[in-house]
Amino acid sequence: MIIHIFKLTTFHLNKTLIKAMHKVSSNISEISPYFLIYGSFNEMEVRKHIELFKQSRITNYDFAYNPKMLYQFAIKNRQHSFLLHGTTYACMCILAFAGVKLNWVCWGAGASINKRNWKSILFTPFKILIYHRFRNITTLMVGDKVTLEHDFGLKGIEVLPYYPYNKVHFKDRLMMLNKTSVHREKLAVLLGNSAHCIDSYYELLGKLSRFKGLVTINCMMQYPQVDKRTLSDLKNKGEAIFGKDSFFCDTEMLGTEAYFAYISKFDIYVCGKLRQSGLGAANTSIMLGKKVFLTGKNLQWMRSSGLFVYDLNDIEKGSDSDFFTPLTEEQKKLNFDKEYADVEEITNKWIQYLHKIAKK
Repeated sequence: MIIHIFKLTTFHLNKTLIKAMHKVSSNISEISPYFLIYGSFNEMEVRKHIELFKQSRITNYDFAYNPKMLYQFAIKNRQHSFLLHGTTYACMCILAFAGVKLNWVCWGAGASINKRNWKSILFTPFKILIYHRFRNITTLMVGDKVTLEHDFGLKGIEVLPYYPYNKVHFKDRLMMLNKTSVHREKLAVLLGNSAHCIDSYYELLGKLSRFKGLVTINCMMQYPQVDKRTLSDLKNKGEAIFGKDSFFCDTEMLGTEAYFAYISKFDIYVCGKLRQSGLGAANTSIMLGKKVFLTGKNLQWMRSSGLFVYDLNDIEKGSDSDFFTPLTEEQKKLNFDKEYADVEEITNKWIQYLHKIAKK
């Protein structure tokens, strides 16, 4: 049995990943999954997870609402391997010093030292101490592997994207939306992928300002929740450039199919974060035939996967026509087929990886 740990407050991410882990390992006894959700008690978040487990017919799960509960659970289950998905440093610390067989799937946060952030620099020795207690670390893209090894002196990090549960389960729906075209008076541009990217949004508004009157701009602000002033400042800045009828901040959390429909309303997806961010939104946009502009680790990863995506710098370097011209049907098909080309390979790699950490 492998104990998978997720943070209570990241249900919007957990729901797909829990289904993915259940899909690839539930029928193999040596790596059968047990899910532990960690975080301060929140009735709504607990209820959402319980409903997910019921719908997915998952019975092996539990909750730990404080450090004491987590530590007691860890001591009781020391014979099993633990796999942290994202999660928090407090959780890492408790489990590391409980002496369990600890492994980590890095979601990008904490994968490098931010030289412009004093907290990141100050906590580097602590991170080195914790990271070196992991038996195995896995990243979702090569860029995070490189910075973890360089900045923290780690070795043997593996790169393994998650099993793409949604794109497999909803392939027909995604294919239908990919082939659906909508005529719009203005080009619809989506800035992604969350309120974590708000700093990059301000920069992107400047890059895109030359297209005012020709585009609508939507900023993904669904999570985490920000205060009213922060949201208002962004809205005022965007409206001052593009107008009240052409700039929007989207805050509503959506179910899977509603999320696909939401992404399908746009022509272009843009993410200005240098570190890993918005892979789900970027991949969904690619599968739906959208033009995608990325930078940093996200751009490197997508291109290394053979996907046809644009460099964020192309917006400033290129002409207006370059920006407005959609992908060709050939390019759309190439991207769609690439997204599904390695599903079986990823499934087998996850099974092999889970077997490996179960034996350690």
